[in-house]
Amino acid sequence: MKSLIQFFAHVLFGVDMIVAMLAYALVLSVFPGDWNWWMLIGSVLFAHLPDLDMVPYFILKRFFGVQFRLSSHRVIGHYPIIVIPLVVVCVIGLADNNEMAWLTLAMIGIVGHFIHDSTEPQGLHWFSPISWDRITLMRGWPDKVSRYRWIRIHFSKGAAFNKSALDEFAQRVDPLMRGQILVWGLSAVLLLALYLI
Repeated sequence: MKSLIQFFAHVLFGVDMIVAMLAYALVLSVFPGDWNWWMLIGSVLFAHLPDLDMVPYFILKRFFGVQFRLSSHRVIGHYPIIVIPLVVVCVIGLADNNEMAWLTLAMIGIVGHFIHDSTEPQGLHWFSPISWDRITLMRGWPDKVSRYRWIRIHFSKGAAFNKSALDEFAQRVDPLMRGQILVWGLSAVLLLALYLI
């Protein structure tokens, strides 16, 4: 139960949700049009889209008993040079109106997610599959993560075998911080104000 609460707290109050709310607030402020619930939902989906590569791990572990370490879930969904062009093509092909607004939501959400993931010590494969170098922004500027440092960080997360998929997720994420909750609250107030205008 604790893992389930941590999972939903991370999804609902995490940095990706803050990125989604601020992206939609920006789109409402810049592009003409009224409040659009579909765009708000789309903004949330775009900000969480790269983490959908985690779903197969949950399914394989939960229903088929496959044992692995979830902390290595960052595969195709976390390859910016593949995901960004694919999303651009899909948005342009599927958006019937307000293409630029939808494209703005998608880019802010996805790039914001990648930047957020890059602030972790293990970094992100920004140029995969062309280069397997990981880049971290943990110190405030791009820094290459050495293979030794990545292995040390990866295996310091603790053995995740024989745990549920939710336990693995809960072990993997950082706890919510007061500042994060404050920024989330301010973002929610901003959206409410834009809704009421």
